[in-house]
Order: sequence, then C-alpha cells, then structure tokens
Amino acid sequence: MWLDNIHEVDARWPKDDSDECVVFLHRLRTKQLLKNVIQEIGDANFAALCKKYRVDQTCGFDLNEVVTGEHTLIVRKQNNAENENENEDDDDDDEDDDVYDDDDDSDWHPE
Repeated sequence: MWLDNIHEVDARWPKDDSDECVVFLHRLRTKQLLKNVIQEIGDANFAALCKKYRVDQTCGFDLNEVVTGEHTLIVRKQNNAENENENEDDDDDDEDDDVYDDDDDSDWHPE
C-alpha cells in the first residue's frame, strides 16, 4: 500500500498527496518518539529539560497533544466496506477500530 492510499482505511491521513503523507507520517512518528522519551525519563526530568532548554517552546509541537494524543500510524476499520452502511447511524463505532499499536497516556503537562 502506498502512503497516499492509507486514507482509504484511515481518514486521518491526507488524500492523494504523497508529499503531505510523508510529512504526516514523520509528524506521527516524531510525536510518538517524543511521547516515549517523556514517559521514559519521567515528568519531573522532562519539566527540568523544558525549564533549562525551553524544549516545550522550541520543539514545534503542542506537548499536551504529544503526551495525551494518539499517534498510531494506522487506525483502520475492520471489514470497512461491509460495515460502512451499518455504522452510518451508529455514533459509537470505536469498538470496530483495529489499532496498529497501543500507547499509555501520561499525566504530564508543560509548565
């Protein structure tokens, strides 16, 4: 599957623009890696880094979004074509999501 076709199974991805898809892929990966580092070093140590090096102001991301956001590469619907008509009236169709990987959320918030 090409990056510009992922939108067919995951609506978060850009449609029909390979360059935008590459940017989206790298943003997702970078956010997930940053989230992993924050969880690994702990909130207090990350807050100290932010205070000393202004990481929270210079990283280019909203750190609340990084820490609490879902940065799964691909979230697809199981049996997307079969369930499309059945789920039109169902607002709570999260149970049908197939998630590529799972991540824990952190309670850290930048100062």
